[in-house]
Amino acid sequence: LTALDSRGRAVDPEVARAAEEKAYEQRYGRMSPDLYDRVVAAESSRGGNATIPVSIWLNAPELTPQRPIVPDDQLAAAFSAYLDSLAQDVSVKRGNIVGELARMGVTPAVARYSPAVFADLTPGQIRRFSRHPDVAALYTPTERTLFSDDSGTTQRSFRVWAGANLGAGASS
Repeated sequence: LTALDSRGRAVDPEVARAAEEKAYEQRYGRMSPDLYDRVVAAESSRGGNATIPVSIWLNAPELTPQRPIVPDDQLAAAFSAYLDSLAQDVSVKRGNIVGELARMGVTPAVARYSPAVFADLTPGQIRRFSRHPDVAALYTPTERTLFSDDSGTTQRSFRVWAGANLGAGASS
């Protein structure tokens, strides 16, 4: 793997990656580029007081559910207890952010089993949270809408296949 700098010279890929991450962090904080653009536009056009819907993903270790090792007749109760425990753990992880939002007069929505918080925030509030140590990323909910459509896209393909359009004779 070869990485090139702005002058076309080969550089260590790890050094290039680290420099790119640092530049990204300096410009966007933990905001996605789309959210950053919306914040800048809101600050310049509406005096910075308009709110923007934001998804806040918290710094939390990846949660990998393990199937409880219990007899099948006890699985439902064991899994329910596991989900209750997971919801409690996630609630604790969200505590600082939810508390800070409440002190700002913001009522957030939360995801029950994931470290995510959803709120309408002003550009100033977004900038504040983009540097918060408990926050991993901030983005606009609309950025992830297309990813949620995978199942529907796959299902719609069946109609194409049913019409005998299987790609035969297609060229790129």
